[in-house]
Parts: sequence; C-alpha cells; structure tokens
Amino acid sequence: MKRPDDLVLKFPGTGGRAERSSPFPLQVNAESDRSAEVWTWNPPGYGNSPGKPSLKTFSEFAAAWSERVLAARAGKREDGKQTRVWLCGNSLGCLPAMHVAATLKADHPAAVLWVRNPPDLRRVILNISARWRATTAMQHVSAVLPKSVDAMDLAARCKLPAVFLMSEKDTLVLPEYQQGVHAAYVGQKHVVELSGLPHDGILDEDHRPVVEHALRWIRRQFPV
Repeated sequence: MKRPDDLVLKFPGTGGRAERSSPFPLQVNAESDRSAEVWTWNPPGYGNSPGKPSLKTFSEFAAAWSERVLAARAGKREDGKQTRVWLCGNSLGCLPAMHVAATLKADHPAAVLWVRNPPDLRRVILNISARWRATTAMQHVSAVLPKSVDAMDLAARCKLPAVFLMSEKDTLVLPEYQQGVHAAYVGQKHVVELSGLPHDGILDEDHRPVVEHALRWIRRQFPV
C-alpha cells in the first residue's frame, strides 16, 4: 500500500476518544495535492480499548502503538521523499505525544509535534488538591510520577519542531504552567495563544488565522 504524504498520530486527552477523532490540524488550510492518514490512539481502558488506565504504563503503551503504525505507514515514499509525521496531543494526551517525540528513532527525520495545553502534572495535581484542601495527601502522588509523563523532563529531551496551542482562559492547566513547559522545550517551537478559550474550548473561525500561521511555520521546517 502506498505510504501517505502526511501521517498524523493523535493522542486525545482524558475526555477524548479515537471513536470521535477529527483530522485536525490537517483540515485547516489543507494541502489538496497531498495524501494523508490519521491514526488515533485510545489508551488502555479508554473507549473500546481493553485494559485499565495507568500513568505508569501510559506513555510506554503509546510508544509501542506508535512504533507499529510508523513501521507500517511511514518512511520513504515512492517519490523518494519521507512521510511527514505529525505527533498530535491534547491535554493529558500531550504527554505520550511528547514521550514518542523524545524517543523517536532517527529513521523518521520529518516528524513534528503539535500539542495543546500540555500539563505539568505535578503543578496541576497540587493546584487542584489545594482547592480541596488535600495538598498533603497529594504531595506524595505528585512526587512519584514516572518520567514518561513528566512534561518538564520530556520538554528537555524533545528536539522536534513543535507548535504549542495554549488556551488563554485555561483554569485546569494554567497558562503559567504551560509557559514553563514551553520554556523548557529544547527544540524549535512556535506558541499560539487561543484567545478567549477555556481548557476544552472549541476553536472557531476567529482562531483560524493563528492556526494557519502555525501550520505554515511547521511545514517550513520540513517542506516534504
């Protein structure tokens, strides 16, 4: 089977499901002359995936799934060029996307990262627990999070060109937390503020110009 020009691997957030996945961001300002495939991952225990949810194995399972899809559908195309791989994450799904980005093998040189509202889980957990006066109990939980879901550690190891979408009115993953992740990111990056949107707010036509600008930026990194 012919390999696509663009291959999108999507990692939804806690409320997202592969069963209702969209082709975003590729349907925005689409390149009509390019073929594309979108594959979306349900973690264990989500949607129709069997198993139980666990942060301990969250990113490792995502990496195993990604490796199988990439081996089958990415690589050198018939025209001699590489399939452009998009690793797309939303909220909690940003963490497996960044884990895959940080551990991606060199045989996928045309890969990019596209994430929205990546959570620094330690700060998010402590902030939420403070609201419920449970900070002491949650300090232990936040201290033992595996590195595979540590956004700050992952950001320091990711070298792919990345677009970070940040919801301006996010009260779950506060913008200041996200800005810390942006600052720690060692690869080239382009940050987009989604004005007026809460954590899970839906993009509308007002956001199209900044999203299209980000798409043009990231495509320039790998004009394949």
